[in-house]
Amino acid sequence: MESLILLMLGTTVLTFFALVFLKPFSEAVGLNDIPDSRKNHESPVPAVGGLAVFFGLAASTLAFVPFDSDSISYFSGAMMCVLLGVIDDRNGLSAKFKLVAQVFITLFLCMQMEHFLFNLGDLVGTGDIYLGSASYALTALAVIGAINSFNMLDGLDGLVGGVALVIFASMAFLFSANGISFDMMLAMALAVALIPYLLMNLTIPPFKTKVFLGDAGAMLIGYSVVWLLIGGTQTSSPSFTPAAALWLVGLPLMDMASVMIHRVKAGHSPLEADHRHIHHRLLAAGFSKKAVLAIVSFLAFVMAGLGVLGCVLNVPQPLMFASFMLAFILYNAIVGQIKSNSVV
Repeated sequence: MESLILLMLGTTVLTFFALVFLKPFSEAVGLNDIPDSRKNHESPVPAVGGLAVFFGLAASTLAFVPFDSDSISYFSGAMMCVLLGVIDDRNGLSAKFKLVAQVFITLFLCMQMEHFLFNLGDLVGTGDIYLGSASYALTALAVIGAINSFNMLDGLDGLVGGVALVIFASMAFLFSANGISFDMMLAMALAVALIPYLLMNLTIPPFKTKVFLGDAGAMLIGYSVVWLLIGGTQTSSPSFTPAAALWLVGLPLMDMASVMIHRVKAGHSPLEADHRHIHHRLLAAGFSKKAVLAIVSFLAFVMAGLGVLGCVLNVPQPLMFASFMLAFILYNAIVGQIKSNSVV
């Protein structure tokens, strides 16, 4: 318990100092987010939040958590994601190149770290669904989907950080049922690392100017979510079921899937950037930025809470999966009815 407390305090403090230190150098090293027609800010904003979170997380974890194969494996993949994100934030990479790089990182995750999806659980009541030779492909899809779902959600101050904090805290709670493990400590450290970032991103006193996570932050969060979901579901003593995992990441997952469906229905590419995300629709419908942040964060909290509750109450996996699919159908229908002049 003492190591967990030291880890949480260390991560918070080190992330705070990393933010303060990196921010003045953002322009010099080319890590500023430049405004365009799809962004709400009017002047360049330092995109060093993800880099600061990684530095704070890595330094405190390596100081207060045993240095073993789990930590080496996680940080090897996380470092690759952050480096890819920093290069993208600075120079701008093509979608095709990023996709190939994310697949490479996933293969490294699967083959070198032996960390991959192989069992989807009992989703339909016929017994566990084992992936066999499709394991690597499904893991790659999960990593790419998670990274891009958080990247797509990153369109409003505090949104990605708030949603990710809810997800990591929920997973930390479920991991704690099996004692203090690396995954439990990692989830908790990720959650607290986002707190100083959120304070600066939302310009909560004493902060007066903001920072963004950048693609480095979105990639780090997406990769970390999948790492922890695999660690929580693909072991001999799982902390939660794959069906519950869907609920834990329900908001970004539903938002990404819904947006892609509506793009295809409109005759556009599912990967084409637009303003169909839930925060875009709510803003265009007249809600203030603070109201949208509160609404979307609350939805993420409710979905993750249902996943936690399902685990605590031992709700059957087929029921958890069926209810998730029903919730997605309702979400897709309701969000689709929120008219937005900015939807193209």
